[in-house]
Amino acid sequence: MRKPNADKRFSFAVLRLGWTAVFLAAVFVVLLAPAALLAQSADVQHLFEQGNSFYRDGQYEKAIEAYEKVRQLGYESPELYYNLGNAYFRTGQIGKAVLNLERARRLAPKDEDIRHNLQIVNLRVVDKVPHPPKLFFQVWYEAVRNLLSVDGWTLLFVVLYVLAASLVVVWVLARRPVIRTLARRALAFVLVLLLGTGLFWIGALRASRVVHAVVTVPRVEVLSAPEEGATEVFPLHEGVVVQIRDRSDGWYEIRLPDGKVGWLKKEAVEIV
Repeated sequence: MRKPNADKRFSFAVLRLGWTAVFLAAVFVVLLAPAALLAQSADVQHLFEQGNSFYRDGQYEKAIEAYEKVRQLGYESPELYYNLGNAYFRTGQIGKAVLNLERARRLAPKDEDIRHNLQIVNLRVVDKVPHPPKLFFQVWYEAVRNLLSVDGWTLLFVVLYVLAASLVVVWVLARRPVIRTLARRALAFVLVLLLGTGLFWIGALRASRVVHAVVTVPRVEVLSAPEEGATEVFPLHEGVVVQIRDRSDGWYEIRLPDGKVGWLKKEAVEIV
């Protein structure tokens, strides 16, 4: 039997050392990742409770600082944005108050406290942009669509699709007429549900892609084009919610609920 030469032994040793290092690094990550997550979770909880304590004592600026630190750690929740919005409202920063309450509503659209406080804050917004009235079927459609998230509608659609496919197999392969009849009727019912679910799923998907922002500066001029010196179309004040239609080198094209459009600087708004 031939013995491996020195170069081969050295290569094998280096390779083995490399795999050992990878293994140890993987073990290191696996062991430390939970500890790091727990430490960050403890920091988040501490800062959140600290913010609550400052808020109860009427130290709203310090409460905002604590809540913002929680947000900077990558954590978000309806409670965080709700408290942050209320703290901003207490300091008279209406734009930031609307922004964070809208973020809270995005995460918890059915929460009555969030809606109530948002209505109160909107009373302080200077610009009262009219919303076109919705027909009854639009109200009904949006109410049903908002019952589930995009992921929820996707899961329901997949389940119904698999069920429909299974019923087709039963209908085709069943030998007993009674079973075939039941499978055909059940299939018709499931197909109707599948069609309806698909419509609400598409609606939820489109709604999730609509980007809204809130004006956070005291006043901004909306221009006719994304450039300095363009014609001033109309002014907006802090707290107004706008839809982002397009972007261009530090500018946003926005649309108001009443149909007005224009361009403003990116720094004047924050995305919900």
